[in-house]
Amino acid sequence: MAAPGYLQVFQQRWAVIAGSVAACVGAAVLALAVIQPTYTAKATLFLSVQSPRASLAELSQFSLARVGSYPDLVYSDDVLEFAAEELGTDASPASWRPACPRPTRPARSSSR
Repeated sequence: MAAPGYLQVFQQRWAVIAGSVAACVGAAVLALAVIQPTYTAKATLFLSVQSPRASLAELSQFSLARVGSYPDLVYSDDVLEFAAEELGTDASPASWRPACPRPTRPARSSSR
């Protein structure tokens, strides 16, 4: 069937085609709403820095610098590959990155 033939079929059956597309989109939305996620994770980090010679401001700045580097470590290829092996999946780290949103870094206070 040539291109003009397809155009003629589309013109004659546009309502059936549009209805089929709408039904498929509706079924996909319903499936996304009903099916539970198979895996989710949440991490909480507590960082304690103790030094008898440092001031509270210095300890706070040190903690912020450390915590700011942790997302880079978590999203590294080594950690993601290890997680994939532990979960028994063949997914590559590159395929996981879009599904794992990078957390925003805490705002630094400008008070001195």
